[in-house]
Amino acid sequence: MIVQAIPWAFTKYVTAGEWSSISFRTWADNIKFPWQWDNNKFNNNQFAHPYHGSLYFNAGRANGYNFWQSTPWAFGGSLMWELFGEVWAPSPNDLANTTLGGITLGEMLSMPFMNTYWISRSGEASRGQYAGLYTVSWATAQVLGPGTGGQLADAFGFTILWWIISGICALSALGFWLLQLGSGRPGVSGTENAEAAARVFVAVEEDRGAG
Repeated sequence: MIVQAIPWAFTKYVTAGEWSSISFRTWADNIKFPWQWDNNKFNNNQFAHPYHGSLYFNAGRANGYNFWQSTPWAFGGSLMWELFGEVWAPSPNDLANTTLGGITLGEMLSMPFMNTYWISRSGEASRGQYAGLYTVSWATAQVLGPGTGGQLADAFGFTILWWIISGICALSALGFWLLQLGSGRPGVSGTENAEAAARVFVAVEEDRGAG
């Protein structure tokens, strides 16, 4: 609630933004009438919404929930904002940007803690291979993602692009789920992950000292 109250109150009482004049009537209208596509500026839809979504997502993370348990926080927070946080009609692309972008950005902001996923699944002998594959996967996505997305949007439109991205996300989620099942460690605790990360940190520091 605080994540929503602060930007709304600032816009309402400081900048006097039109969209912040909410009431019971606007809430009823947003629930009753159809959703509409939002054509806001790029920095608003592609940065402000994902950033706001990351606050919802990381609120779950900060309270001890794992990745999957935190994703409804981003969706629920975005849905609540679309229906009750502004006078404008709810927007499907805002909901998608805030939810998916928020999950992505939120996970990126918590990445220093996410390395424990592959650390906890690698042995002493294979840890370098796991680290290399993990780094290459991120670098490949950063190199190919923007250009590929732009080409798809130019050729087929943004609606098709969103469906393609949603399909990739669904396949990735399925892959991680299957990986979790096949690893034989479906319930690795946060303590075990922290201990594994600490062992790697100590090993790196020892290597630096020896060099």
